Amino acid sequence: MANITTLLNTIKTAVYGHDMRTAIHDTIKNTNDDLETQKTNLPTNVRSTTLTDLSTSTNSAITASDTVLSGLGKLQAQTNAKESAIAVGTTTHFWRGDKSWQDIATAVRATTMTGLSTATNAVITSSETILVGLGKLQAQTLALQVEKADLVGGKIPQAQLPSYVDDVLEYASFVNFPATGESGKIYIAQDSNKTYRWSSTQYVEISQSLALGETSSTAYAGNKGRQNADNIVEMQVSVGVLEANVLALQTEKADLVDGVVPLEQLPPISTAPTLYIGDTPLYATTFVDMDDDGQPVLREDGRGDYILHMGMSGDVLIKRLIPYPPVGENLALNPDFSTGDFTGWNTPSSPFSITTEQTYSGIYAVKCIGTGNWNILSQEISVTPYSDYMWSFWIRQNSLSGLQFRLLRSQSVGGGIYVDFGRNDRTPNNTWIRYVFGFNSGNNTSLVFTMAEIATNRTSYIDAWEVRAI
Repeated sequence: MANITTLLNTIKTAVYGHDMRTAIHDTIKNTNDDLETQKTNLPTNVRSTTLTDLSTSTNSAITASDTVLSGLGKLQAQTNAKESAIAVGTTTHFWRGDKSWQDIATAVRATTMTGLSTATNAVITSSETILVGLGKLQAQTLALQVEKADLVGGKIPQAQLPSYVDDVLEYASFVNFPATGESGKIYIAQDSNKTYRWSSTQYVEISQSLALGETSSTAYAGNKGRQNADNIVEMQVSVGVLEANVLALQTEKADLVDGVVPLEQLPPISTAPTLYIGDTPLYATTFVDMDDDGQPVLREDGRGDYILHMGMSGDVLIKRLIPYPPVGENLALNPDFSTGDFTGWNTPSSPFSITTEQTYSGIYAVKCIGTGNWNILSQEISVTPYSDYMWSFWIRQNSLSGLQFRLLRSQSVGGGIYVDFGRNDRTPNNTWIRYVFGFNSGNNTSLVFTMAEIATNRTSYIDAWEVRAI
């Protein structure tokens, strides 16, 4: 920086005009150069200026009249007075007035419910505070406690029960009833189990005894009704058997011409040897009775309850003329093969098998494809000696004379033929046909009911066996 004093002295002492002008010029130029230099260095000089005499004793707001030094002192004082840094809390905390984080749930639970009022037990609404809502709920709870029953020994005392609860009163007998009853109550005599009500003057029975009889004002005895129902069922079975027999007779009768059976409808003449009972010869059809051993016998008047028929091959068939209605249960086990196997039967070998191809009733039946080897399907059944029985079953087949029916005295080989019913000689038509045989058990306590296949390539189906007392 130029010395301004020297320049000013040069101007003052200059004699010539040229020197004067030069001195003035140099003075102005040096002054301007100094100002430009100071202008350039001013920010640096300001920033580096020491804040000597800075005071932070006052933290009031700065004003336009304050110096920079005074303003900086006030700002520092304000900064010094601020709160210290707050530590990070959690989402379940809040910053309390004592400058500490607190757990919200814990603080709420510990809050004293100052100002709680139980003056009203009205329903709380969404516009009410928690304090008001709790007060109303407490009032409702207190009201319920006042109206509850006080248990005694875990039970409600009778005095606190409504009147209709004890409307039924029990006493040992009628004589133990109170002399005067109460209307609206039911009285029970335990010895007779009868119920009564009080009619204002006397006890009136509610459960009047049921009178049995056979009039319009009485009830019919249950045992008689059961017997009637059983009799009706038996009659229905009998009617069914008779209807089947009538239909069979209608379809199998001969067509008379001038009251005489045409020759072409007569059976072939038997060529079998004549059979005798004693000295009496038997014809193709003969009326007989059965003795105690189940053997046919002739009566002197030529009558009998059985018909004996001798086929062309000499086979003998004995049938009861009038099949009595069955009165006993079916003695055959697994009669319709509903178990799907031969349970209750002997274990037959081929060609007998269980099938669902053709059935008369139910799901299963027996199928037999004949081999001509006399394989037997049989079942031994206990019978009462000297009693009449009916043996029936249903057959469907594609050819005649495929099966032989016999009663044996035992299951053993050659067990002894008791009754030989002969072969099935009906005309085959691939429809189900029922066979019914009547017999007397004689002195036997059990009989073996057999069905043997006697011809090859004869397909038969057997179902619905029945053995019943008649």
